[in-house]
Amino acid sequence: MYTGGQLVKVRSASRVYRRFYWLDEEKGELRWEPSKKDSDKARVRLSDIHEVRSGKNSEVFLSVDAAEHFPNECAFSIVYGEEYITLDLVASTTEEANIWCTGLRHLISGLATSASPGDTAREAREKWLSDMFSAADVNSDGFMDENESIQLIKSLSDGVRDNVIKTKLREYLKSIKTGPETDQPVGLTQPHFIELFKDVATRAEVYFILVRYASHEDAMSVDDLRSFLEIEQGINASPEMCLTIVAECEPSAQLREKRMLGIDGFTRYLTCDKCALFNPKKRTPTQDMNRPFSHYFISASHNTYLIQDQLSGRTSLSCFQTVLEKGCRCVSFDVWSFVDNNNEKNLMVHHPRNNRQQAVLGIIHEHAFSSSDFPLILVIRVRATESGQLYLAEQLHEYLGDSLCTAEQINTTVANLTPEKLKNKILLELSGRSQDDLNLSHRDQLANSFINYITYSFAHRLTNAMQVRETPLIPRLAKMCFFKTNIVTGIPQKKTELELSVMPETVASRVATNNAEALVEAGSTQIIRVEPNDSRVDCSNYNPLDVWNMGVQMAALHFQTPGLMMDLNEGMFAANGGCGYALKPSIMIDSERTIRSEVTTLHLRVISGTDLPKPRGAGSKGSVIDPYVLIEVFGAATDCAEHRTRTVHNCGRNPVFDESCEFRLTVPDMALIRFVILDDDFIGDEFIGQYTIAHSCLLPGYRVAKLSGIFGENLNGASLLVHVAISSSRETKQKKTVLRRRPNKPMSKLRTVGFKSADELYKSISQSAREAADLRQLHENCTKDFKEAAGLQPVSNVKQVMKHLSGRKMPIKFRMIDNILTMKLDGGQLPEHGRKSAQSTDALVNTNRKLTITGPVLLVKMEAALTQATELSETIESLGSVDGLKSKKASKVHENHAWNCRLLRGQIELLRTAIEVAATQLIQIVECAIQYDMVQGELPDAWREIILNPSPNDQFNDKKLGQRYNTNKFSLRGLHRTLSADSTALGRSLLPKSLKRSSKSSVQDSTS
Repeated sequence: MYTGGQLVKVRSASRVYRRFYWLDEEKGELRWEPSKKDSDKARVRLSDIHEVRSGKNSEVFLSVDAAEHFPNECAFSIVYGEEYITLDLVASTTEEANIWCTGLRHLISGLATSASPGDTAREAREKWLSDMFSAADVNSDGFMDENESIQLIKSLSDGVRDNVIKTKLREYLKSIKTGPETDQPVGLTQPHFIELFKDVATRAEVYFILVRYASHEDAMSVDDLRSFLEIEQGINASPEMCLTIVAECEPSAQLREKRMLGIDGFTRYLTCDKCALFNPKKRTPTQDMNRPFSHYFISASHNTYLIQDQLSGRTSLSCFQTVLEKGCRCVSFDVWSFVDNNNEKNLMVHHPRNNRQQAVLGIIHEHAFSSSDFPLILVIRVRATESGQLYLAEQLHEYLGDSLCTAEQINTTVANLTPEKLKNKILLELSGRSQDDLNLSHRDQLANSFINYITYSFAHRLTNAMQVRETPLIPRLAKMCFFKTNIVTGIPQKKTELELSVMPETVASRVATNNAEALVEAGSTQIIRVEPNDSRVDCSNYNPLDVWNMGVQMAALHFQTPGLMMDLNEGMFAANGGCGYALKPSIMIDSERTIRSEVTTLHLRVISGTDLPKPRGAGSKGSVIDPYVLIEVFGAATDCAEHRTRTVHNCGRNPVFDESCEFRLTVPDMALIRFVILDDDFIGDEFIGQYTIAHSCLLPGYRVAKLSGIFGENLNGASLLVHVAISSSRETKQKKTVLRRRPNKPMSKLRTVGFKSADELYKSISQSAREAADLRQLHENCTKDFKEAAGLQPVSNVKQVMKHLSGRKMPIKFRMIDNILTMKLDGGQLPEHGRKSAQSTDALVNTNRKLTITGPVLLVKMEAALTQATELSETIESLGSVDGLKSKKASKVHENHAWNCRLLRGQIELLRTAIEVAATQLIQIVECAIQYDMVQGELPDAWREIILNPSPNDQFNDKKLGQRYNTNKFSLRGLHRTLSADSTALGRSLLPKSLKRSSKSSVQDSTS
């Protein structure tokens, strides 16, 4: 910084200049070379600097088009002067930007001159290392040999690999030459050990995060740590929680006594399980398990008994144990016969090359519910004769016994059967064999089986045409069935409630291409399983997301084949505790599809990696690697994307990538994010490790992802440090600027149905829906203005903005009068930037308060209207048959009514979410006001409950609103009472002409 460097200066009107900047130590100024001769203006005194912001967090960066061409991690802004002017700069690299930000923050906080001996975090760290060195120096000779040094550094650095420490140690020993010139070095002294430890264990990228929140030293106080947890990690932290983290993570006794967290303790915290990327609440099933089976994705295995490929691969009982321990809830195998060896009978599990005598059912009985209590679907393709079937029935009864659930045992309708109600039950799906197989010899059966494996897909397509006769299962075995298999070649048509449709992947792909909506609709009411084509003789897998996106419940995969497809399968079901069942998105299961216009934006920043091993199949390549990260997003077709970071050459210990990317997700519930670490200079194999996670399992803030190998094994010490932020697409869809207002979103329409009661209902609720939409839009605009006025990006949260306002020493005070939160200025005139911040803060507080008071009233009205509309659905569905309405007009009535129901349902969900967000923002504002001394007077002890539950008097302080609510409530009750009368005279109440002049009728508006 004192020698200077080239930085890019960004100004308004997209003007960009490259200047040379340096620090003048004598005058205490930041200076640069101006384009004009007058150099007096090309300086900023360090004492005039208020704050240093990392990233594009200023009005210029947010409004200038030229700023889009620079990486966010290379940009920073210096706020200085009485008018809070911003100097917006861009460094050439992320490391250079971090150095400038960290150095300037140190200088303006007075760290360069205020430190006293024995009172800094640096000295506390050195004392801790000295004590550890003395304790490990058994001989008390002041030296430690190579093995002792490696073991001590490994124990203190929390997971650094031996080879990394050994390489660094030998280089360091040679450089300091502790022994005679003719001999090898004898060991490390205490100062040398401390210096080597700092070199090995200190991570620069973690240090830069630390100093952003450290207020006084190179360590966080309890208040600093609390700010970090609440602002970055999204944790509602208490002082007790922060003290617990300090006690558990900080190794220095001196810093623990001062209640501070140094660089070593902070590094331990960021790399421990408390900062894991995966939400720990998702490690157990959290989804609603009381829905029909057709509403879930189900983890399924195909040909479970195989270890390798289809033709020459071996079979093993361990395959069943492995897949069941992974949470698989559908396993399959073939039974051809049984053999009798010394009066010991065993089932014959079939494979083209191997006929194995295996006690399959015993293994399934032992491990069926080892990892999940939810029902297991057991698919058995029976190829045995009647005697073989009889023995199979005996074995099923002996091993599975009470665990079996048959169709005859069902005492309720199939629609009411749920995974929760059938816990610890095994559901059989049995299919018979063709009549031609009965006349074949054992050798011919093997040959025929081989042909079937090659021509499976083609045979399935010709099943109906050939009308292959199948030998029925014996009655005893048939009674044990729960599902009946139906091989289909088109859109499944459910004939019975317990019918399970099966199709090869090529058929599913063809059907989805021709009529995807019909397949999704069929999957909402019946169970479908897609199996791999038998042309996949190498047991490769198709992409399960291609099947799940069609609404298909079971994508049967070869679990023995590792790779991308199995990573996606595990990532999907890990979102529900790995129980083997994952709830479908609402858009796939609701009979009236919910209309929502929200699009989620995922902001990812890949910071660094740790202890990355060389690829497993790297061959003769050395231990040095050139890693890069490939971020892949899988999900809906419009959401699939990827981003590649830069390559860090010759660095596997701690490569720093520090790159940001964004992904827009239209169906976030289906999105899977996969981090893949690859070697750019590989020999034989480039794969290093991966981590796959569902979007619903992501936690915000700085998080660590523990990497897995190609076979799913843990790579000890290998991890990836990332930063995650999630925002609404409406906050980032348009160019952000404080100079122009965002127009309101175009309105969608509630359609005229052509049915009198329904039209009156939608007319009565249209005004409430419009008010709710306007209120949500106002809240979104106020939130944007609140962030923009502070010069922060839309992805920032309320606590980050409040921290910036407190740093500017804004005279803003919050108080609560008559249980109403208000904001006021505590004297003095504000500059332009301060006035904008104060106005936007006041507007956000008022809007949030209005939304928490008025929103629930509107929500009740809209929910009541939706209930009435749902009751009308059954009446409207009978129009064509009961009242003689023409099919085309009846279809139009049904279509418009379904559209209105979807629109109302979406409005209710959006309003409910907006109310929750508004209450959360008010709580965060008050918490920050308390923390930064911005409260005037005293707050009630129950201020949090007052915000979450406004009093009834406040809810109806608007008399007109209360009158409208009461009037509408009575009108809804009146409509309910007249439904029966309308249903008996539908011909008179229908308005067929209105369907012809719907464009002229009074169409109700509401925001989508």
